[in-house]
Amino acid sequence: MANPQLAKGRGGRGGGAIAASVGQSAPAATIPGATGAVQIERIIQHQLDNQTPQLVVSQEIATLSAEAHPLFVSYIAATASRADWCGTFAETDGEVAQACRALLDDDTSFVTASQGLAQRLFARMKPKNIAAGDFAALVYREDGDAQRHVALLKLDPQTRLARRFAPVDGRMRVVYERADNLLPEDRQLQKCALITASATSGGFDVTLLDNQAGPRAEGVAAFFYKGFLGVALAPSPRRLTRGFLDLTDLWLDAHRDRLNPEELFKFYAARRAVLSAPQVVLAPFAALALPTQPALRASLVEQLAGSLSEGLDGRVDRFDVDAAIAAPLLNYVTLELDGGARLRVRADRLTTLLDPKNIRKTGNTYELVLSSLTLKEVSGA
Repeated sequence: MANPQLAKGRGGRGGGAIAASVGQSAPAATIPGATGAVQIERIIQHQLDNQTPQLVVSQEIATLSAEAHPLFVSYIAATASRADWCGTFAETDGEVAQACRALLDDDTSFVTASQGLAQRLFARMKPKNIAAGDFAALVYREDGDAQRHVALLKLDPQTRLARRFAPVDGRMRVVYERADNLLPEDRQLQKCALITASATSGGFDVTLLDNQAGPRAEGVAAFFYKGFLGVALAPSPRRLTRGFLDLTDLWLDAHRDRLNPEELFKFYAARRAVLSAPQVVLAPFAALALPTQPALRASLVEQLAGSLSEGLDGRVDRFDVDAAIAAPLLNYVTLELDGGARLRVRADRLTTLLDPKNIRKTGNTYELVLSSLTLKEVSGA
């Protein structure tokens, strides 16, 4: 049974590259918009209000102002850094795949294909509890890269208060009014797909940001990634790396009493070691983490593989490491003690300050011996 915290994730761990599939890995460099500066070549936007009987379809490519271009670039960057899923189109030559090829063609094909995609998405927004919004399609590239990419977004317009100054009864005062149809900020973006022609399969690779996506998502929750895009999901390295950290913590919580302090620190050191490599393979990790506890290795591997694989077609026994998720753990070690106390030390200086061999455990109590040339209370930030 999967850990519910895995699906929820760790709020403090985010960002990073996205490229993975069950049982194998793809290079993180394939993520469009994750590294270089993005230039948007063309964009179109259509209004999809499912509270009305029809949608408003644009007939011309939009002109991006100097203020609008950075906003749409930020949507691409947010998707590259926050997406938990990747995959391919379930129908490699289906309606959406053909439309993506047309989006990369001439301007006329771009407009026509975007209109067809808008109609397709609108048809899947019939449930009234799906928020009305806009559909945007754009073609972009990264500096220094000749390959062009497609982004498909569902944008939910925002409403906020605006102020203006106006004379009222001959005296100037501020007036507060509702401002509608505001484009969302990148942190409010919920649904976007970055699509790149695959160099090997002839199809497309998809990086997916969909806050309601998942192998078990049904009905309303699946209307974008499954109903509209028809994407066969695979978890991204970001999701798998975050899940690996959550699950190893949970496994340790259940088995901590069976590990002495030195074995516990070897487990943590092994976790840092494998996360510093490009890829984690579960069985060798378990052997490195539990060198003196062979009976526990199978339990660790099965819990990790079972929870990471739940809802997917294959078994996850390895995954690419998301460097941004792993980095905080690799740079510093933070030990939690009683009373909310935390000991934070650079990872490469841990054994200098706290030698695991000098930690004693009596009952449920740990006794630590610290060695430091510095001892002072820190005031201020």
